Amino acid sequence: MYLDINTSRARKTFKRLLGQANHYLITILIGLDYIKQYDVSLPDDFKTSWNPKDKTSSSIRSREFAIKATLSLAIDSLDAYLGLCHRKPSLYQNKELYENAGGAGQSVDKKFIVLSEYIDWTTIPNFDKYFALTNLALKWRNRLIHFFAENDINEDVRNVLKNNKDFFFDNFQGLDIDRLLDNFDNSKTPSFKEITSIIRSIHKCVQLADEYLLNNINKETHFIECLDFHFKLNTLKESDLKSKTALLYNLTEKRRLNSINQTVMNYGFSEVKKPTTKIKKESISTLVNFNLEKVLSFLNENDFNKKGEMIL
Repeated sequence: MYLDINTSRARKTFKRLLGQANHYLITILIGLDYIKQYDVSLPDDFKTSWNPKDKTSSSIRSREFAIKATLSLAIDSLDAYLGLCHRKPSLYQNKELYENAGGAGQSVDKKFIVLSEYIDWTTIPNFDKYFALTNLALKWRNRLIHFFAENDINEDVRNVLKNNKDFFFDNFQGLDIDRLLDNFDNSKTPSFKEITSIIRSIHKCVQLADEYLLNNINKETHFIECLDFHFKLNTLKESDLKSKTALLYNLTEKRRLNSINQTVMNYGFSEVKKPTTKIKKESISTLVNFNLEKVLSFLNENDFNKKGEMIL
């Protein structure tokens, strides 16, 4: 048996943050629609006041608020994905990509552009379309959330959207690109169809980017980096690392094995039968059977190739 990774920790986190967003939004909008149609009063267990003069108007404004909040959550989730790709254990093994991502600072827009410029779009069908809709979502969030923002999409993005109206209509439940661009250009709140399409596009963009990154990294090195990061997390000095490691290695062999197996699973690795990587499942048992001195030697080795030789 071998270990391989097909979904990164970064994407798992992203899916946990945004995975049920459309469901939650639909639930909220159903409740708001109910308020418009029926005589609804505040339940007794709500310890607050609520008595709008016009419940229909209040419901419509609340609907817009919910859609804006969902758009903000979607972009924050994308930002989380991009940040985790860059942080240790990084998926950005390419030196230029890593440095450019660091140079992007806190701007999710810039971090998204850095990653998209690294990806070879010609190898991923329709990536340009998902990129364009996601790029528009970034600008739209800025317009709606940041009061003085005047972000606009560039002509290349606009042309991809306008030249692929049929694609978006067929793949996003009848999404009308002309209406979408008109709403964006006038800084209106996205419609329900538009926000759900945006969320689907961001999900697809992250999926395709994640697959591309994982297909273009050294998975053996990433495996070692994940283990190294896990052991060293929250250790500021050598004595901290020794104490933390000793706690693990004072456990029984079975519990050590379970702990490290769970760790690599949390980072996205899973068992496969075919040798798609050089990471044999037995490499974890090798690490588990180290004595404390040897595992500390492994952790203190700065050369990741030498680390690999010790367990792979």
